Amino acid sequence: MPVRVAILGCGLIAQREHIPAYVKSEDAQITVFASRDLSKAERLKNEYGANAATDDWKEAILRDDVDVVDICLPNYLHAPAAIAAAEAGKHIIVEKPIARTIAEADAMIEAANKNGVKLMVAHSLRFAPPAEEAQRLVSEGFIGEVKAVRALLNHAGPIEYWGATDTWFFELTKSGGGALLDLGIHVADLVQWVVGAPASSVSAMVVNSGRFGDVEDMGMATIRFSNDVLGFIQASWNYRPKNEANLVVYGDKGTLYAWAYPGKPLVANLRSEDSPDGKLVELEVPQSSRRNNPFDYFVRWVLDKAEPFSTGEEARAALQIITGAYASAKSRCEVELPRF
Repeated sequence: MPVRVAILGCGLIAQREHIPAYVKSEDAQITVFASRDLSKAERLKNEYGANAATDDWKEAILRDDVDVVDICLPNYLHAPAAIAAAEAGKHIIVEKPIARTIAEADAMIEAANKNGVKLMVAHSLRFAPPAEEAQRLVSEGFIGEVKAVRALLNHAGPIEYWGATDTWFFELTKSGGGALLDLGIHVADLVQWVVGAPASSVSAMVVNSGRFGDVEDMGMATIRFSNDVLGFIQASWNYRPKNEANLVVYGDKGTLYAWAYPGKPLVANLRSEDSPDGKLVELEVPQSSRRNNPFDYFVRWVLDKAEPFSTGEEARAALQIITGAYASAKSRCEVELPRF
């Protein structure tokens, strides 16, 4: 029997990423769509053969034909929806960020643990083959001991890049933050996954040009990890013409570059006796993720066919980097991050 999924929120991210993944999965079936725009939910119900459409996400959660709740709602609804789903005994996958605040994330994790349900956050960069392969190589010691890591993710902003029509992105009380939370959360999660150690402190700067309401359009942060690896992340809604993403990992035997060279998704600069100054080597990258995608992976985790991955606790750690960065930018001081 397939895992039955309720889609809460039927915006662009749901239609472009979440829904197609479930449709392709052999283990999943979408049974209900929930959207404040009932006509949109009805259209998707008819298109994908779901059982129901509703304009009430709470109603969708309580249905008997739902095993998994997929939360594609605005950030300020992540915690209420996830907690309601957990209390109804439904497994939860939620769009990034896990929540607006650490308190909200903690409440979500506590509710999931208390009710014995699984909680995953769709940090999609973990499923990008170049990043996934880079993490594997680093964990196997391919470039030796890691000393530093740098990652950036930039695009032209939710309206220009995504075609978003909602204004909640630009309202601090609803979104929790601007570019650093929207995009920086991706690279914060990515660098902590690659480093394999918790962050211990962060120092950051943000810029609010006024173009995007009361949230910042660019932020940069330096992170010290508990193993003394240093990390740097950058996120911006000011990039043209389309988007930019790259990851660089510096080790004592070489450096890995993901997406940094046009047409070459993963490159290593390796030092050896024959090449003491280094030699660029293009590395083979799988065409697709060995974990497929976040949504099919979560379904398999629910069925005990996969191990926990991109968990609520890991997503909380990434959020703590970002909330610490905001605190640092406000105080203009390095901020210590408490251990979870």
